[in-house]
Amino acid sequence: MRLLLLISVVIAFVSCSSKLEKDIRVQDTFEINRDLEVELIEFDSITSSSDGFFRFLNDEFYYFDIRFSSVQIYSKDGKFKRSALGKGDGPNEINSFKYHIFKQDGSSLFLATNNQLSQYSPVFSKEKAVNQLDFNREKDEYKRAEYLEIGTYAYDFYNFRNSSNLLFLKDDHIYFPLYISPNINKELNGYNGNFDYYEKSLLIGKADINSGKVIKVFGERSQSALAKGFVESLDFVTIAFKDDNILVGHALDNDIQVYDQLENYLETLTVDYDILDENYIQIKSYEESEKTWQKVYRDQAFYYHLYVSDELIFRSYNKKLDEDGLIILRGNTIIADVSVPKRFSILGEDDEFFYADGLIDDENEKYGVYKFKKGIE
Repeated sequence: MRLLLLISVVIAFVSCSSKLEKDIRVQDTFEINRDLEVELIEFDSITSSSDGFFRFLNDEFYYFDIRFSSVQIYSKDGKFKRSALGKGDGPNEINSFKYHIFKQDGSSLFLATNNQLSQYSPVFSKEKAVNQLDFNREKDEYKRAEYLEIGTYAYDFYNFRNSSNLLFLKDDHIYFPLYISPNINKELNGYNGNFDYYEKSLLIGKADINSGKVIKVFGERSQSALAKGFVESLDFVTIAFKDDNILVGHALDNDIQVYDQLENYLETLTVDYDILDENYIQIKSYEESEKTWQKVYRDQAFYYHLYVSDELIFRSYNKKLDEDGLIILRGNTIIADVSVPKRFSILGEDDEFFYADGLIDDENEKYGVYKFKKGIE
């Protein structure tokens, strides 16, 4: 299967930068008579559920099946090679997981919705399990004024709940999105109709992978994100690492925040190019969130994935149509705004291709893997 997707190329120039902002000024946009060829890789048919996600490492694809707690390994051309794991308590099994990320040595980190953080070897034998991420919660309830306390936060499993890409690794630390549960802080949370939550609460947690201890919470919402109002279902960020810096993309901000290696705010890459909606569904209670989150994910524009490759930055975003978008930046210059399959998230690359997963069956939530050539002009 081949998809021919028309590129909207953006000619841009970089303005003079202030200390804290680097502007990306869009001078003109136009259609060109050129296609980006995206090829769907055909995988051998193996019994699995559609509740899962792909990863790419060392020229192999890994399909992590959440329902069966298993992993299937394929070659780059989609040939089945072997299976691993399975539901259970044995040394080569795992009970459950929601997120996964590879370490540099090929070993794996899994995080489940019960906050259990597990480490497995490159051949998927259990090395270590931490019962729960430790938020150093010294009491059952926290007050409004305690929004800087680590204990008032929890891992945000709820926003953009269709994604498996909200776990990030650098050295021996994981980074992840935060929220404040109304069970932990009744005075300050996203469901009590108080805008203080968005203005004060922090966005990103950092934990040691060996102890599971959460050692830092940081990251404030940008003014652009705050201007969208009470958009609880889209109150999340995605992260990528470039050199020693952390790039943070808000779901509702065209700009990208940059933090240094100590998690201090450094600057904002300000992009004068807008894919977001003018108005968003306002959510001020848990009941409203449960009624509207599917409509929000289906009908409203937001960014959901960030990937860095040398000087290229890729940002995937949701459209109302039966396709999504991918903005490509080189350094501080916009190269293109490309139409891509729904939920298109770049997994990795080799010398010739970028690889991404995305929906191939929207109705049944079934994912596949796509590839497209490097050498983007």
